[in-house]
Amino acid sequence: MKKEALWRGLTSVLAVLLAFLFVMTNVAWGYENLINSALNVTTRKAVESESSSTVDTAFYKSDYGDVNHLTEEDLDRLNADEDAFIVQEMEEGAVLLKNDNNALPLAQDERRVTLFGSGSAKPLYHGNSGGGDNDPSREVSFYQALKDEGFTINEALYQAYLNSPTTRKIVVTNEQSAGTYGGTDSWSIGEEPISFYTDELKSTFSDYNDVAIVVLTRACGEDSDLPTSDEDGVSYLSLHQDEKDMLNMIYQSGQFDKIILINNSPNPLELGWLDEYHVDACLWIGNPGLVGFRGVVNLLTGAANPSGRLVDTYAASSLSAPSVQNYGSFTFENSTEITDYCADDGKYVTHYMVYAEGIYVGYKYYETRYEDCVLGQGGASSGSGVFASQNGAWSYADEVVYPFGYGLSYTTFQQTLDSVTEADGTFTVSVTVTNTGDTAGKDVVQVYAQTPYTDYDRENLVEKSAIQLLGFGKTGLLEPGQSEPVTVTCDKYLLASYDYTNAKGYILDAGDYYLAIGSDAHDALNNVLAAKGADGLVDQDGESVPGDAGKTYTWSQAQLDTETYKYSLQTGVQVTNQLDDADLNHWIDNSVTYLTRQDWEGTFPQPVTGLTATEDMIRELDGHLYETPDDAPSIRSFTMGADNGITFVDMKDETYDSPVWDEFLDQLTLDDMVSIIDETWSSPAVDKVNKPESRNQDGPGGVSGPYLQGDQTATPTAYVGQSLAAATWNLDMLAKRGSFLAEDAIFAGVSHLWAPGGDMHRTPFSGRNFEYYSEDAVLAYLCSASETAAMQVKGLCASIKHFVGNDQETNRHDLATFMTEQTAREIYLKAFEGAFTKGGALGTMTSYNRMGCTYVGHSAALQREILRSEWGFQGVIISDAAMNNYQHALEGLVGGTDFWCMSGFYNMVVPGAELRNVELKNYIEANDDGYLLGLLREANHNFYYAFVHTNLINGLNPDTTFVTVYPWWKTVIIAADCTVGVLTAAACALYASALLRKKRSAGIQ
Repeated sequence: MKKEALWRGLTSVLAVLLAFLFVMTNVAWGYENLINSALNVTTRKAVESESSSTVDTAFYKSDYGDVNHLTEEDLDRLNADEDAFIVQEMEEGAVLLKNDNNALPLAQDERRVTLFGSGSAKPLYHGNSGGGDNDPSREVSFYQALKDEGFTINEALYQAYLNSPTTRKIVVTNEQSAGTYGGTDSWSIGEEPISFYTDELKSTFSDYNDVAIVVLTRACGEDSDLPTSDEDGVSYLSLHQDEKDMLNMIYQSGQFDKIILINNSPNPLELGWLDEYHVDACLWIGNPGLVGFRGVVNLLTGAANPSGRLVDTYAASSLSAPSVQNYGSFTFENSTEITDYCADDGKYVTHYMVYAEGIYVGYKYYETRYEDCVLGQGGASSGSGVFASQNGAWSYADEVVYPFGYGLSYTTFQQTLDSVTEADGTFTVSVTVTNTGDTAGKDVVQVYAQTPYTDYDRENLVEKSAIQLLGFGKTGLLEPGQSEPVTVTCDKYLLASYDYTNAKGYILDAGDYYLAIGSDAHDALNNVLAAKGADGLVDQDGESVPGDAGKTYTWSQAQLDTETYKYSLQTGVQVTNQLDDADLNHWIDNSVTYLTRQDWEGTFPQPVTGLTATEDMIRELDGHLYETPDDAPSIRSFTMGADNGITFVDMKDETYDSPVWDEFLDQLTLDDMVSIIDETWSSPAVDKVNKPESRNQDGPGGVSGPYLQGDQTATPTAYVGQSLAAATWNLDMLAKRGSFLAEDAIFAGVSHLWAPGGDMHRTPFSGRNFEYYSEDAVLAYLCSASETAAMQVKGLCASIKHFVGNDQETNRHDLATFMTEQTAREIYLKAFEGAFTKGGALGTMTSYNRMGCTYVGHSAALQREILRSEWGFQGVIISDAAMNNYQHALEGLVGGTDFWCMSGFYNMVVPGAELRNVELKNYIEANDDGYLLGLLREANHNFYYAFVHTNLINGLNPDTTFVTVYPWWKTVIIAADCTVGVLTAAACALYASALLRKKRSAGIQ
């Protein structure tokens, strides 16, 4: 009886396990690409003909070895150079904000230090999102970098921080992700309370009292915007009570000769308190990446001289930006009506955001309001929008701590504007820079412009910033007394304003124009105001300054020009309104008043609440709008599956418009064409044209791994945060960064990288500001152009993200963003534009949000009209991770989306979800929809054109064929299935034998 029960139970368990394995085996086979990508497994092997050995198939070469036969030694050399580059990124990107009495650099005898702040032991290396994870085997901490340079550190306090259970807490603010990623109950900066500093710890200060180095850190990331009020009831970017207590303790101890602050936050902290807490010097380092702390220490010791400049305005109150007034979570009043109507389970349709600040983002607000205060116009000095000023009237010196473009050096420089010449739509600005100090260093030449703000603009609601960045350049290392000529070439196009109400295109106003150089945006504006004869100029500290008219260049334009930029410089098509329906007033009359410098007091933004979506808005939010056109051709009118003998690599030298593409595409079957639609970290091989499997990865802080050489758990290099890279104000450095990303991609077998980041620092609170360049669109325009061009040259498809308007993480999956077309054109689109028109990017990843009520991935206005028709983009468009059912296959294809990121994974984790390729194929066949088939063919054209210009073609020639390599994990699964099957059969046999013995025994009895 016991044996019978044992075998019966074992048989039952094994049978259930076998059934489970069979089900999971079918699931695994269905998601082979996803598993292969996760395990870094290649299932296709190239087989070359005998003659192929004579053909050089290293089409996109590496500087570190033969791309078709890379070695571990090649990888080691690459990593060594990348480490050195990261150190340089930090040295040139870190910004010295304060340096009283030359507190920095530290003298040779200032090496016994005490590190304060939990961030000194637990720093923030990078933000919490895709790309750029540190490889622990290569990571260098602040502590280690100091030790390596001979510093003696207060170990007792350091170890106390290291061993403390106190941690920074990040809350998921994106409602749709909260259930997936979790989160904590409340935000915490993770700083220790004053009770942490026991008398025993305080007694150690006297032995390490040359310098107190304080590290303040703020963390953020994907799905996690920073709070305007956290668990302490203050802005997350303000100084918290635990930090105040710590700083008071340090000063009041009387032990330290100097207090140095290291600002380890990618988002701009409120720093108006530095003097109050007796901080001698402050250095912003953002996210240091893998080994950036070595550069930090070099800056502290003077082995390097800081030359970074701010890419954001540092306001006294992080709440003072007009954009912050409409930041966070806003829900339609009739959200229940909307969800009841919408077909996609009523999800992702209920939130909105109104960009009521218009173009006045970052310094364009603070500096423009300053000029209007100086000139006494627009009610600029009123109390509206006052957050830090003490007397109730708006004051620049009270509201701004450090202006955009600001940064100090260990030496001093003099800049002389030598000449400005105009030719062929550009300005050439020639400047002589002289090192007038006693230390070698680099300086940045910043060129700004002011365009006239006219009655025409006032009448037609064209807004103008008082000052705007136009271009920049950086010197080499100048020795004391040495001079260097710097030439900055600026596109006149960047001076044009977008008139969305009358001309419905770009205009150049009649009136006086100014170009100016300056040490930052505020200094440049003061120079312009000096040229205009204005009085009462002050710097950010409220000190009277004269301005320097000699650093300006002025010219006048007699008439309004609506023709020069009426047509695209890239394609010649007319540039006109495409985004009227992005303006909330298009849907609901007079529902929003946008900020205008005509009336600062009356139009400073208030939160746009209580918004009720109209029926028309709800239909657009739903997004199920596609119907087969009556004149759609039959799918039988298309050639499919032809045997034209043209392979993928054959197309590498064909232009986008070459007729050979038609012959190439004729070879693809419908199954071939839909196979590229669903991406899951890779796109499958297509045997018909010998296209190999392509791997796609996340950025922009680095290529997600692993490497294919050596230790295949090694993660590719994590660079400094992208905003810190922009703070180098060095386009050569941005290009070098792009080149290294492309090298990493070669070594990781990646041909398509979702990088760089092109969205804006609309507010100081966005959780992903660290992976976007700046609050300024022109800086992003120029940086992205340089970085993407270098990526593309080495065969990495630069897929800049998130196009467009992913400027906060809160509700990012269903955020309807409303703005004027001028705002869209001059700020949010401009930040991306350079990557395509100047950098030649062949990819972009779209954002989750809607532009107006239309999901970006469905927007033909954005993807077809602006991106392709106006800017001449000829690459491939991928959605952000298609984990949401509002990202429709039919409307997406019509709107210009070519393929869907992580769509296969979505199908796996959401029961009943249909793959988009299956949906498209079934619809096309069921409706004989040749219109949709034509768009699918176009998507394949875009896809293949982009990928044939990547490292994916390395190692290929027209004779290359592929054989299937059976993945090891399938062998393991089959072995497990067989083993359990055999054990089940054996257990069943033993159970049957036990039953038979039982029957025999019963018969004998």
